[in-house]
This record gives sequence, structure tokens and C-alpha cells, in this order.
Amino acid sequence: MSNHIPTTAEVPSSAVEIAVTESSERKATPKKPPKPKAKPKAKAPAKPKSKPKTTSTADTVMPTAKASEDLCVFAMRMTVEERDLIHQAAGPARASRFVRAVALAAARGDVKALQAILLEVQRGSAG
Repeated sequence: MSNHIPTTAEVPSSAVEIAVTESSERKATPKKPPKPKAKPKAKAPAKPKSKPKTTSTADTVMPTAKASEDLCVFAMRMTVEERDLIHQAAGPARASRFVRAVALAAARGDVKALQAILLEVQRGSAG
């Protein structure tokens, strides 16, 4: 077997024409395989804030929700005056905790918890 490749002079012109035509028609660009999708990066767990916590009776009476609990929203309609009164009684940024604590204590019939909340409001240290 020889490795001789014939030149155009050695091959009839009709054969060269057919070979060129066929190779150009069949020539298709190979498709690139699809790139694998990158996996989303896992988020680092949130670092707990290292604030020193002070414990008051308001903190023990007014419960806070844990992050792992299934929570839902319980909305109420009220007048602006009622809302302002709740904010005044609860102190800054504690109105939701205050209303939740009062509502839960009342629903459970926990008179001692209600009295403790009222004492906090009277002292003005609910906030």
C-alpha cells in the first residue's frame, strides 16, 4: 500500500469537481457539547450578632419568635390613635411584641402575665 496522494493532474477533472462539491455539501460544523451548569454556591450560615443581651421582665413576659418556628401573619385593623397608643405603651420598636404578648396572655387566661405587662407599661420600661 502506498501513501501516494494523487494530484489534480493525475485525477480527471470531473472527479475533482464531484469530490469538492460533495465535501462542501456534507461539511457541517461539529456541535459543541453543552457546558454543564454551574451549581449555585452554598451560602455561609449567618453569623449570630454578638450583642450582649440584657434581661428584663419585659423580655421574659413578651416572647420573641424563634427563627426555626413556622410563622404566620395576624393583622388587625385599628385607628391611627389606637396604633399610636400601642406604640406609646410598648416603647420604641416593640409594638408587635407587646401586642403579641398581651393577646397570648389574654387568650391563655394568664392573669399574672397580663399584670406583669401592665406593670411594665406603668413604669414606662416596656421599651
